[in-house]
Amino acid sequence: HLHKDVEHIVQAQEEVRKYALDHTFKETAKKFGIHHSTVSGWVKARERVGGLGLLKCKIFLFMYLH
Repeated sequence: HLHKDVEHIVQAQEEVRKYALDHTFKETAKKFGIHHSTVSGWVKARERVGGLGLLKCKIFLFMYLH
């Protein structure tokens, strides 16, 4: 059950990040009902860690939610 929660969060972040590639952070935030700084943080975090971003996110969320 916890694994599914983590997967859902990671998928939601990826959806937001992809939308933000073609829209401003404020437009993205409005569409998804989150703060624009959250969008910025998710996009920048993914840029910093590249492909490992989702794996690190999964590990962090697992530890945080466990």
